[in-house]
Amino acid sequence: MKTDPTVRYATLNSVADAAGFRRALLKGKLGSGVFENGARLGDTFGKLANVGNIGTLARDIVEERLMEALPETLIFDDLERTAMEPELVFGLINDFVEHEDKRVILLVNSEKHPWKDAFLEKKEKLIGRTLRVEANLAEALPSFIELIGDGKGQTYLDAQHDLIREVFEQAKHNNLRLLRNALRECAQVLDQIEDALFEAQEPMARFTRTYLALAMALGKGEITEEDVRNRDRINWAKATAKVEGQDEPEDTALEILDKRHVGADIFDLGGSVLTLELGVAILVRGHIASENLNGILRQTGQFTKQDENPLWKRLFEWRHISWQALPTLIEEARVYLFETDPIEPGPYLHIVQTILHIEERGGLTESRQDFLQRLHARVGALKASGGLPLAAYGKMFGWERHGRSFYFGGYGFDPKADMFELIKAMEQAQVALFDESQAAFAEQLMTELKEDLKAFDAHFWSRDGALSYERIPVLERLPAEEVARVLVGHIENGRARSIGDIFEYLVSRHRSVAEWDAERVWADQVKEKMQRLVPAS
Repeated sequence: MKTDPTVRYATLNSVADAAGFRRALLKGKLGSGVFENGARLGDTFGKLANVGNIGTLARDIVEERLMEALPETLIFDDLERTAMEPELVFGLINDFVEHEDKRVILLVNSEKHPWKDAFLEKKEKLIGRTLRVEANLAEALPSFIELIGDGKGQTYLDAQHDLIREVFEQAKHNNLRLLRNALRECAQVLDQIEDALFEAQEPMARFTRTYLALAMALGKGEITEEDVRNRDRINWAKATAKVEGQDEPEDTALEILDKRHVGADIFDLGGSVLTLELGVAILVRGHIASENLNGILRQTGQFTKQDENPLWKRLFEWRHISWQALPTLIEEARVYLFETDPIEPGPYLHIVQTILHIEERGGLTESRQDFLQRLHARVGALKASGGLPLAAYGKMFGWERHGRSFYFGGYGFDPKADMFELIKAMEQAQVALFDESQAAFAEQLMTELKEDLKAFDAHFWSRDGALSYERIPVLERLPAEEVARVLVGHIENGRARSIGDIFEYLVSRHRSVAEWDAERVWADQVKEKMQRLVPAS
């Protein structure tokens, strides 16, 4: 990354005191290791000299030296998002102007400052010249991307100017600083993604589009962290308002955002590339382990090698194609629907719906009834051949259904009754494949229970938003008598505490709904058989 040594940039977003102000200004310099090493040496010296922890003193000494070496021009950004009072902010900045002879540039949206009147009053006493900056994305975007720093995120975003421009225009806030912050944060996430997943061009573009839309909306306050935690519930805000006795809003904040950002997975109803759990991890908590990030993306079933403009998306926009070119596209769709194995269910169902639209306008020679009848048979054949992905954990299909509505790839539709039956058939086929896979998984669990308790336990804990069997019944598939013998053996070999911790948790996860009935019965059977195996004292 190219930087100007005569300029120092600092964001004051969330900075709450003078120490935080100084750290923000020195950020980057402190990351070199000088700062941490100085504090660590100070601690060591203090212990040797028997004078206690002097790491803080060492930290202050290092900071003071770095402050003395600040360049001539200082840029302070995000003043309206600082947690400091105006008097403190301007007092700290004024020291550089009056005593250090620095050139200071302030970037602020004064209309959004929480202490607007006090802010403007103090500003007039300090600021010599005020410039109003209008958004010019064409000029700003290259510099935003350059400032990100070298990495996969910068490389990828630099190739996505059209996508970024479209998301920014759809956002309608015309706030370049929100975009800059969202790009910087998005790049940090992209830096952690495995190279192979970037070959899934359409899903990666949709992931980026969704992240930028949500991040900017969060930064502007159009949505809240609670909205991000409820992306799997379209009407959650309306339901909350009804419970609280308020008037129901016509559209919730997420619904407004969803209508604005076409092609983004604003909601997650089971098929988003930015899942609910992942969104909470990277947009709310702000951190996730690289291993878990890549695991979650793979769990969606969508990050397989593909073009950025795949067949389903070209068909979705068929109205922009000439009637002369349409037969070739329809033939490509027919090959995918009836001859390709394996297929991806989300794109498959989108293609079917588009062909039905074309059929309604006289674009097919085959009747709708015959076409759908052949498709039902095809779904059955794909299930038998293994050409469909199973519903991961019985809940993730790679596409979304909310009531009767279908969603995939940031686009959705409300199917007619006959098309809805095909959607349900696809869902049932994927769930059936999941159920069939559980016999093999039960064998794996049984082996791990005997040989590797840590690996066994790991299947039942969610990590950084990755799915697990934490809320999914599966243990009833294990033979109760064999499980009882293994558990008693572990207890006799001194592992009683580990076994107790694991199964106390597993029993506590049982819900009162019917889907847990079989596992609750299984737990009682295991307990009874263990009691028989343990000799009476």
